[in-house]
Amino acid sequence: MAIRAFVDSVSDPNFTICGVMIETNGGTTFRDLSDRVIGANAFFGQAMGRLVEADGAPSNGGILADEVEFED
Repeated sequence: MAIRAFVDSVSDPNFTICGVMIETNGGTTFRDLSDRVIGANAFFGQAMGRLVEADGAPSNGGILADEVEFED
């Protein structure tokens, strides 16, 4: 399952896009615009208002992300 939209809110280790809670954990891979792996702190430090794609499995009405990536 994937969702691509602008980040509405951030509360590390989770964030919302289009009102959908995206959960992250130690198994989540974070990527920058160049598709390079970045740390969670780097991601959460710049995520608010950015276009993001999150891929993962349904979880508690949201998504447990395997991977999140900044988009253009």
